[in-house]
Amino acid sequence: MPLTLKNFDQVEDSETNERGLQYYKDGAISSLEEVENGQWDASVMGAQLYSVGVNLKKLKINAAGCDCPAFAQNNYCKHVAAVLYAIRDNLAKAESAPKSAKGKKSKVKTSSQLLHDALHGVEANDLKIFIESYATHHKDFTNDVLLYFKLQSVVNETSQEGFIEVVKTAVDSSKIKSEIDSDLLARHLQPILMQAQKYVNDSNYLEAFYVIKAIIEVISPLLKSLNYIFKVDTNAVTESIDLIEKISGFNIPPMFRDELFDYCIALAERQDLIDTDYDRRIDPLLLRLANDPKRKEQILDLIDRKLDQLIPSDSRHTTTTKLNKHLIYIQYKIELLRELHREKDIEKLIKDNIYYHDELAHIAIRQLIKDKDVAYAKQIIEDKLDGNTIILDIYLNKEREALKWEPYFLDIAILENDLPNILLYAEKFFKSFQDIRYYDILKQYTPADKWHKKFEEIESSLFRKHYSFGILATIYIRESKLRDLYELLKKHAFLSNIHDTLPILLPAYKTEVLNLYNKAIISLLGHGTASAYKEAIEHLNYLLTLGQKETVHDWIETFKSIYSNRPRFLKELKNVKI
Repeated sequence: MPLTLKNFDQVEDSETNERGLQYYKDGAISSLEEVENGQWDASVMGAQLYSVGVNLKKLKINAAGCDCPAFAQNNYCKHVAAVLYAIRDNLAKAESAPKSAKGKKSKVKTSSQLLHDALHGVEANDLKIFIESYATHHKDFTNDVLLYFKLQSVVNETSQEGFIEVVKTAVDSSKIKSEIDSDLLARHLQPILMQAQKYVNDSNYLEAFYVIKAIIEVISPLLKSLNYIFKVDTNAVTESIDLIEKISGFNIPPMFRDELFDYCIALAERQDLIDTDYDRRIDPLLLRLANDPKRKEQILDLIDRKLDQLIPSDSRHTTTTKLNKHLIYIQYKIELLRELHREKDIEKLIKDNIYYHDELAHIAIRQLIKDKDVAYAKQIIEDKLDGNTIILDIYLNKEREALKWEPYFLDIAILENDLPNILLYAEKFFKSFQDIRYYDILKQYTPADKWHKKFEEIESSLFRKHYSFGILATIYIRESKLRDLYELLKKHAFLSNIHDTLPILLPAYKTEVLNLYNKAIISLLGHGTASAYKEAIEHLNYLLTLGQKETVHDWIETFKSIYSNRPRFLKELKNVKI
């Protein structure tokens, strides 16, 4: 389904759209302009001022972008959503405007610009009278004004306690019938977050840290109840941790870096943040801040406590979620131990946890085979095959588990020069995985006088599997069996197959293989879609890279004649780089 201005708020992430709509309503868009037909540029105030671009063709959204971290990760963000809401409203207004105003490029006056114009020349006393009168009937406006001036007074004083009071005021002013409205809370926290961002931009990192700590201290205990009641996250703690991460990347004094580290250690221990996204964000931040062995040892102690909480040493059962988190902490620990050059401890850590995590078992087995400790490697493999070491009560596909672990028996057989098992496992895994590596091993170890018969068996087996073109083609190329390769291609004359084998077959079967290619491209053009036309052009340009300029020229002339009634395709033909 194409993304349009009409449907984007149904297609894209609903939570992101809700936040974007709130940004739009709160006047976070500081500028919005249609710089050329369909191309809109905007500036949106979030944690900082972000640049947003949107390209439209009629109502279809061709492209959108934002320079914020969220867009880089998800290809969508609340800033883009806010701009899409603004454009949609602007176009709706333009549609209902007088005819003389239509067709002009839009330079939209944002709410802040309109307010600036309206206040021009207004006397201070008149404005005061209006504010007092309006606030009498609008509680939200009253709360916004009180919060604004309270924040300004704290900014002037710059005290930790003052910022805590401001955040508490934001929470209190966001209550409806004693329950917190998370949308209101997000709006009330926005200016506080913007002040923290301003401190960071001005290199006032300690002041920014005061604001961050105030937000986390007051908001984090509310997170689980907010998520449970409203299914909406205020996002304030996330943005606060983003700012700590940003500050940690600057050249800050060692004492302040230590203070940040100690604070993050305390956050990592917080029960109200465990099993939340913030818990997962704090741990990698700690790794960044740990710039000396003493700090690294502190994190190792923290990780050990978390590992024991997730899977106590006397437990053999856990959940998938806890198991995944356990592996993440194991990986953190390996990273720290490697930085401390404690290779023996890494080996022990992996061996102690191979029964919990297949990933670690694979690492251990490969190392044991490399060290020629075959007995221990076999023991781990056999335990995995028995399924006795799996700690989750889930159904295991024994055949799939076997294919995961048995290939190590082939590595061991090669190490021990055990010819019967080499041939047994190489053939078994080649049939299972259709991996050319196992074919090469099978050929290398099969006696020369028996290879011809074995090759015929392999070929016959692959012919019975209609999906085996790729591996069979690779074998024919390895064995220089070009005639067999061409006959195989005739039976599977798909564009992708022809494309892949063309460079090999052109010297010996030029006419034949080009005829196959021509028929496949004509079949593709029969779809009559824009994507089919573009793909056809790509194939023609590919032929040019293979030196087939004359063939491409002849085909183009034929296509112009056959498809003279398809202007879109004729236009695409101009993209052939002949």
